Parts: sequence; C-alpha cells; structure tokens
Amino acid sequence: MENQSDPSVSYAGKWGALLAIGLGIFMGALEMSIVNISLPTLVEQLHTEFVTVQWVVLSYALVVTSTMLGASRLGDMYEKKRIYNGGLVVFAIGSLLCGLSPNIGWLIAFRVIQGCGAVITQALGAAIIVEAFPPYERGRALGLVGSIASMGISMGPALGGLMIGWVGWRWVFLIIVPIGVIAIWAAVRFLVARPPQQINQSFDGIGALIMLITL
Repeated sequence: MENQSDPSVSYAGKWGALLAIGLGIFMGALEMSIVNISLPTLVEQLHTEFVTVQWVVLSYALVVTSTMLGASRLGDMYEKKRIYNGGLVVFAIGSLLCGLSPNIGWLIAFRVIQGCGAVITQALGAAIIVEAFPPYERGRALGLVGSIASMGISMGPALGGLMIGWVGWRWVFLIIVPIGVIAIWAAVRFLVARPPQQINQSFDGIGALIMLITL
C-alpha cells in the first residue's frame, strides 16, 4: 500500500515528478541527436568548414560525458531539487543562446553551456525518480524514463530536418526553450525538496578534474 504520509509518493507528486524528469531527459537526448542533421546547413550558413562545425556536436557530448560523475556527486551532497532546477535553467538559457549565435565560435561555446545544463538533468534524473516513486513502482517509472530518452534520440534527426526546412537552423536549438519552461514549472511544482542523506560530504575536485581532462 502506498505510504500516504510521504508527500513524495502521492499520485500527483510522483507523476508530476516523472513529467519534470522526463522532459529534462527528453531535452538532453533530443539535443544529442537533433544537431547531427543540421551540420551541413551550419557549414553553409555560418561560413565555416565541416571539421570545425563538428565541434558543435563534440563540445556538447564531451561536457556531458566528462562531468557526469561530478554532477552525480553534487546530487549526493546537496538538495537534488535545487540542483536539478538549476540544470534546467542553464539548459534552457544555453539553448536560447545557441539559437541566437552570430557565428560558429559562439555556437560551440554556447553548446558547452547547454551541455552543462544537460549533464545535471541526465545525472540526477534517475535518482530523483527512485525517491519519488514507491519501491513497487520504480521499475515501471525508470522504464518510462528510458523510453522517453530513446524517443528523444530517435525523434532528433526527423525533427531537425523539419525545423531546418520550415523555419531555419536556429530552431534546432530554440525548440528546446518552450519545453524547458514547461520542465522548470513541473520541477518547481512537483519535485520534493529533500536534504542530503549525509552531511559534511566532500567533493573530489582533483579526481573530477582528471576525469575531465583525460576524457
């Protein structure tokens, strides 16, 4: 039987949390794949070379992969809701800046910002779902999150092609902004603020730096 004394496992709370986490993970997965289809267009529109424009993809991917463990550790040390909300805000702002980029250099730089937001949503999403759902529903909830991520990856190329054909390459990034606004609202409304399970934890900054550099 569901524990009614814990607001985190109420019906609205747990499915609202799934909405907030699902949207964040969807955005991250979508942006991982949607940009690939736009690379030839970016070469033409931004007057650059393909070897340079590849960093639009690589800068995002490198940030996500090389800082994933560090972002996860921050979620253990501090309140997950606050960090996750901050990640959504950074992601949305980074997406807006990418869409407004005047040249390829700025676009690559803004993709780094976008990646910093994405890694937080990817790192903390599953952990928040585990806390929001009772044990007997966690498998289903995590399965739904995995399906949402797969959907974002598979939709990226098709949606990117439509955006480029209809409204231009900038909307490959700007499309994330309204989704991000909805995700931020859902996170503020439904996620439960919980203190960390242990206090006075330490962060291995040297280890995180070595991970970043080596990757």
